[in-house]
Amino acid sequence: MKKRQKIPIYVPVSFGSFLIQSASLCDYSSLRKLALKHPLLNLPADPALLKKKIQTSEDSFKGALEREKRQFLFVIKKREKSGEEEVIGSSQIFSKFGTRKNPFYSLKVCYHEAVLQLKVVRDGPSYLGGLIVDEPYRGHTEKIGKQISLIRFLFAAICGECFESTLHAEVAPFLDEKGQNPFYEHFIRPRLSLSMPEIDYLTLTNKEKLFSSYPREKILFSSLPESVRKGLGKPGLFSQRAARLLEKQNFYFTGEVDPFDGGPYMQAQTKDIPLIKNTKKVFFTSEAFIYPKGEDILSRADNKSPKQLGVNSLPSVLDFKKKKKGLWAKMEKGQFTGGLWEAHLCQTDIEKEPSPMNTDFLEQARKWGIKKKDTLFITPFE
Repeated sequence: MKKRQKIPIYVPVSFGSFLIQSASLCDYSSLRKLALKHPLLNLPADPALLKKKIQTSEDSFKGALEREKRQFLFVIKKREKSGEEEVIGSSQIFSKFGTRKNPFYSLKVCYHEAVLQLKVVRDGPSYLGGLIVDEPYRGHTEKIGKQISLIRFLFAAICGECFESTLHAEVAPFLDEKGQNPFYEHFIRPRLSLSMPEIDYLTLTNKEKLFSSYPREKILFSSLPESVRKGLGKPGLFSQRAARLLEKQNFYFTGEVDPFDGGPYMQAQTKDIPLIKNTKKVFFTSEAFIYPKGEDILSRADNKSPKQLGVNSLPSVLDFKKKKKGLWAKMEKGQFTGGLWEAHLCQTDIEKEPSPMNTDFLEQARKWGIKKKDTLFITPFE
């Protein structure tokens, strides 16, 4: 007798409390509050620059820009009981970082020569940046920073054609006990006479002018104070967790640092990033069954309702595996939505009699805009 085929099914338990979306101009006010509290190069508080960044992101998600100009801005939101939404964090991914018109600069650490040398890249990798979590939500049980950071890899898996074979990331630099950056204080400020906010502004508006006065000669290690040498290429205290997250995704230190603060540059081969490799396309049925997309059941589901297939509710006999957390996402009409979820991965015989499904989960799904027959993308939250 032929053994019945076991179908892998994700049986959802719950969604997270926070929603991740592609940024829109509706988020401007909330994003600007975040930018004012946490100044960052890739999330400027300047009204004109911030609106331009949000517009660029919207156009990027819609595919309205050339590939190398695409910049994708994600926000994670807390939904109040009143229905209002507050942006509590953000992250970004750029399709390309370093072109002929807009080069990418780094400072190469040549250990064998004991020197630093400015490097110019005109055909660069894709780039991860702009990771911010508002202070009250750092250390949250739902790991807000981890969610908004890793969601970029899920998006890269969905839209692989938008990205290069290498992903680049910058990590915030080492700061001394006074909260100062030794490399900037001892090397950059005496030579350029620019504050860090001024450097950030010129990086966004006139990079050519900024680097026209940057030293081109080799910089001897011996010319730098010991405090500078010790901090070079090391992540700051509050960015060590971000660096560990990247290392788990096969990122490694490139031997290059930021030309202005000495923070470490990290890279990974896109195809080797576990969260990208483990992303699955899945099918959301009317009663919240989730099947791996591409399974034979889907070809049979095209012209039949889930009820006709016997999969309209939770089967009575399940071979449960451990309950796991994951990230989910969907793309619809140029808009990205995602977040955290928890589910059982099990094996079931679809010809078994079903039993009622958890209606609470269906309410949560509707709340986050997930509808019958939606295609979702999921990856482990590790």
